[in-house]
Amino acid sequence: MTESDGETATLFPKAARLRNLTYSAPLYVDVSMRVIKKGHDGEELTEPQDLAKVFIGKVPIMLRSSYCTLYQNSEKDLTELGECPYDQGGYFIINGSEKVLIAQEKMSTNHVYVFKKRQPNKYAYVAEDAFSD
Repeated sequence: MTESDGETATLFPKAARLRNLTYSAPLYVDVSMRVIKKGHDGEELTEPQDLAKVFIGKVPIMLRSSYCTLYQNSEKDLTELGECPYDQGGYFIINGSEKVLIAQEKMSTNHVYVFKKRQPNKYAYVAEDAFSD
């Protein structure tokens, strides 16, 4: 994290919560591309270009993941950092708020799904619709 005075420091989850920041890490990629140009005689010229460490954006870090600053810290270290040692993590801090991903299973709309039933059963197949409301 870079402060307004230009000083760089490690961002911890507690500071992200208190300062309404996103607990994230920068994402850099190496890009290899080929530029194909047509010459005056109709011949195609290929120019390879390699770009190193292109900044793509910031990716939120899941608390207690291997990229988190709290990863494998002792209970004493967590207490000193202002974190609860019993917090299991598995969530993100976005703009100071704790966010959780919840998996939802929803079939695509306007389709009929046919399922084979286990036997013995009254019907061999069952059809369900997933029409939008």
